[in-house]
Amino acid sequence: MNSKLISRLALGAILATGAGALSAQESLASKFSLSGSLGLGTDSLNDITNYGTSWWNPAAYNFDVGYTGKLAETTVPFRVSIGANFMPGGTYEIREDGIFLGNLPRRSLRGYYLAGDLFIDSRISSGLQFILGGSLNKWSVTEHDEGVSKKHSIKGIKFGGRFGLDYKISDNLSFNAIFQVTELGHTYALEDPMPDAGPGVWNPSWLQLGFKYSF
Repeated sequence: MNSKLISRLALGAILATGAGALSAQESLASKFSLSGSLGLGTDSLNDITNYGTSWWNPAAYNFDVGYTGKLAETTVPFRVSIGANFMPGGTYEIREDGIFLGNLPRRSLRGYYLAGDLFIDSRISSGLQFILGGSLNKWSVTEHDEGVSKKHSIKGIKFGGRFGLDYKISDNLSFNAIFQVTELGHTYALEDPMPDAGPGVWNPSWLQLGFKYSF
């Protein structure tokens, strides 16, 4: 996905929800919440982490804490959150004509983020809402090879976009499915470049399934 498009989507969503946060009214019963999820990586993530994923062997883990209120002068719910993503990565076997030649090192990602999400009534079910949001991310990459781990910090703040569904089953609990894509940048953006990173642009994406508990 185009990096400029990701940046514009993320910035627009965060500015919108930020405006709501500044104008939220106490009478709207704003709530704090905790959220957690497991993620299935797309090729764009798996190519970075050398990982083939499944739901019983997730590519990504996510946790955040958030504040939910109403967007200024509207009845549209918004949520501002801070959280962390962890993609553990895996080893990838190199084979030629069925002959094992070795493994690519395991590569993991860790990121911390500030996100803003709008919750839009689906008009399909009273508990179902569409999610549209953006995020600001700080990433690091760790390469694990023969028992030695080396962490590489990614320069700068990276933008992300996200959309999905949230289904509320009670006043306090909901389940969600969210597709996320973020910038990671050119491989040469590593503050401490990896010798086997190769040229190119990294924009990882993944689908995450999780829950949100409000209190």
